[in-house]
Amino acid sequence: MVNLFEIPRSCRKCGETGEFRIGHRVCRKCDRKAAKEWRAANLARAKRNIKEWKAANAERVRNDMKEWRAANPERIRKTDKVRWLKKRYGLTPELEDHLLEKQGHRCPNCGRKFSDKVKLHRDHNHVLKHFRGFLCQNCNHMEGNALATGEPIKALRNMIKRFENEELFNGR
Repeated sequence: MVNLFEIPRSCRKCGETGEFRIGHRVCRKCDRKAAKEWRAANLARAKRNIKEWKAANAERVRNDMKEWRAANPERIRKTDKVRWLKKRYGLTPELEDHLLEKQGHRCPNCGRKFSDKVKLHRDHNHVLKHFRGFLCQNCNHMEGNALATGEPIKALRNMIKRFENEELFNGR
């Protein structure tokens, strides 16, 4: 890689000694400040310039992004989860943590505490896309199966009572 900086010298703007780009008369710090001010004053033009550069250098941008993603898997995983939570449930990680605290890190249906063995599921209305709360895997599947077949929970309770009354179930 080519070194774009010369030996430190005094800046024409701030007078401090610092790194200079080859051919520049101001230090790196002042150069960045001026670039930031220009971008703020010419935001539309700056965005257009970036868009044009990316279009002209698509292959380089794609390769750079691949390298960055490969070097930063944890950051990718975190940002992907944030995007997924927001898109699917309308939640931020902070709001999700707050709601879990409020729910006591337990399934409100059966009372089991969420852990590695008791998986956390985000219960939501599939039609309206509204988040309703957190359930354990068993309760979420039970609810989903009951709603999918059109049988209300009362029908499941009646079925269980019917089985309890039969001899085979009671082991008689």
